[in-house]
Amino acid sequence: MSKSEIWVDGSFSSHRAGIGIDSQWVVGLLSEDQNVQMIYGSTSTLGLQRNLRRMRNLCSLIICRSLLTPKKVKGVFFQPQFTSVIAREKFVRRWIIRVHDIFPVSNPEWFRPWARTIFLRSFSKAINQNAIIVCSSFTTRSRILALYPQSKGNVLVLPCFPRKFPDSKCESCEGCSHVSKLGPHPFFLAVGTIEPRKGFDGLAKFWSDSAINDSRSLVIVGRKGWKSRKIIAAITAATRNSNVFWLKNVCDGSLNVLYQNAQAFISSSLDEGFNLPALEARANFRLPLILSDIPVHQEYHSDAAHFFENFEELENILLGPLNLSKPWDTEKMPKLVADFKKVINSAIADIG
Repeated sequence: MSKSEIWVDGSFSSHRAGIGIDSQWVVGLLSEDQNVQMIYGSTSTLGLQRNLRRMRNLCSLIICRSLLTPKKVKGVFFQPQFTSVIAREKFVRRWIIRVHDIFPVSNPEWFRPWARTIFLRSFSKAINQNAIIVCSSFTTRSRILALYPQSKGNVLVLPCFPRKFPDSKCESCEGCSHVSKLGPHPFFLAVGTIEPRKGFDGLAKFWSDSAINDSRSLVIVGRKGWKSRKIIAAITAATRNSNVFWLKNVCDGSLNVLYQNAQAFISSSLDEGFNLPALEARANFRLPLILSDIPVHQEYHSDAAHFFENFEELENILLGPLNLSKPWDTEKMPKLVADFKKVINSAIADIG
């Protein structure tokens, strides 16, 4: 059986954050069965691709309509990270989008006004076009269906998958500089983009203020994100007490070393669509997990984590023994992958 052609938005293929890691994995799944053609990914550097995405989003906001895909796309179009509408019925006969969360709709206070406007208008357009929506958690799926129950048949779940970390380091980033100085001093690790819903400001302040943390450090790994000025100010203030470190530029090799040497992984997120770093900490390193008590953490780690709802509960967890996380249960993954591929193949067959 010959492979069919599927076009993919490739502008996230080199993104260092979780969305880029997930994009590479999902596109790899597609490539096993179909001929994948990448578009919007002609540039090779992260900075240029980021600017390309921003330009598309800005144009979408200004002209108040969908942006066009190239005319040569006549069939199935897959967008590994949903940001703005770039698919139109004139050129794309079946649109498949990857959606990790709908926070611009449910929690607009975490985003800039233009981002909220683009997402809401674009997501409504996707629903109206009967787009296939591939969520990374059942939590996100249930939230989508609560708002758009008419889309039940088009919404499926495919969890993210942990990457394999390299042993080699770049030897030139902040992460490499930090790991070269690691000693016996214990530290806890938090990973994620610096933005409102991650809760890093409260976590950093708690860590620097609490006397129980005088003999252990908190290492925060994450690049600056949106609406982060006050958050960065709080983190920076906490770093002055020397037991909180913020590493903005960390290669995969040095992150690997940090995971290997951390006492535990901490996530203080107010909400998540999936939380790939928590899965990486568990699946690759069996680190003890200390997680905020939110639905998606319960969905994937209810049997393997210490949960807290406030910093008083976090302090009690830190005073007690920490259990190694159980191995990640992959029993359901083959079926979810098979269901995803079945939907893709059905979409291709429908336009044939």
